Order: sequence, then structure tokens, then C-alpha cells
Amino acid sequence: MVLSREDREREERLEMLYDALEAHGGIGLSELDGFVAALCVMPLLPHKDWISYVLGAPEADPAARLVLESLVMVHSSATFQELGYRSYVPQFMQEHDEILWQEWAVGFGNAAAYHPTFIDEVVSGPDEEAVAALNLILALAGLVVNEDEFRKDIGKPDELMAEAPTHLIRSVYALFESRYGERLIPRRAVKIGRNDPCPCGSGKKYKKCCGVPA
Repeated sequence: MVLSREDREREERLEMLYDALEAHGGIGLSELDGFVAALCVMPLLPHKDWISYVLGAPEADPAARLVLESLVMVHSSATFQELGYRSYVPQFMQEHDEILWQEWAVGFGNAAAYHPTFIDEVVSGPDEEAVAALNLILALAGLVVNEDEFRKDIGKPDELMAEAPTHLIRSVYALFESRYGERLIPRRAVKIGRNDPCPCGSGKKYKKCCGVPA
């Protein structure tokens, strides 16, 4: 199968991010991807409020830390864009024929907990589909962390886990559309001016954030 240039660039970006995370020795790619996906469906959470979750303790090599932070911010921006035109594919790991969704769900759940209003805002809001979607993701994340505290009203644990990858994908799209509407973002509209605010949510101009030349 011949990949398009866009797909090749995406694969290269993810490989660089994976290697940087592995070298850093903390959060993995799947958990980071779930965390970032949650950032994309919630009200803006400033970069300074969540980047420590990814980076953890100060990196011994400041240059390596800066590279990792830059790769994370680019991934955050790319994930938002992919959700916008429905090309986002969660970074679930795979072992033989089994799809490992657990770390992604935990990453999403941790990001949701980081935000001071997101969960309450969705749960108390009028969009029943968004409420169901968020409850489902958090329930699956809860199953990974502590099965004894699983909310029985969500469904049967075994049945949910059997279809977890499908549930998670549908739910993150439902939350994104609840916040931004069902209208897809045209590819041409994804272009960002160098002086525009960076879509990653850092609050910086694009040219001084994800638009910095590698």
C-alpha cells in the first residue's frame, strides 16, 4: 500500500513523538493521545496547566525536554484538525490481534479531571448524546483504574470492554461535535497564519509555538 504524502508525514510525526516519549520515560503515546483528544473537546485549558502531566519531572537534558514539548504541542494541534474533518484515528496500541484501548481511556479521563469545569459542564448540559459519550469514556477509564467503582448504570462491564475501541471513537467525535457543531472543517480552512493564535491552546502566536521551524 502506497501512503499519501500527508499520511507519510503523519506517520513520521507519530514516530518522532513515540521515540521522544520513550526516551523521556514517562507517559506513553496512547495515554498522551487520549489526554490530547480530551483537550480538543473541552473548554480551553492553558498549556501551562497541563504540560506538566506529560513532561513530569524536569528533564535532565533541557534541549530534549524542549523537543518533546514541541512535538506534544504539534500533536495537539494536529489532533484538533483531524477531529475537525473526521480523519482522527486514536493511537490505540495493538498486541497480536488485541486492540489495547486502556491507556488511551485513562489519558482522556485524566485530562477531563484536570479541567475545573468540563465534566460538570457536559453532565449538566442539554446535549444528552454528549452526556452519554462522556459518561461512557469515563466509565471505561474507571474500569481500568478501579473496576470495583464502576458505575453499574452505564452498562455491563464485559460488554462495554468488548466494544471499547468503537465506543471510544464514537464518543470522542460526539463530544467534539457537541462543542463545535457537526459541520466539518474544510481542509482549506485549517491553514493557520503565522500571527494567528496557535490552535493548540497555548495562547501564543502560531509562529512562536507549533509553527516554529523544527
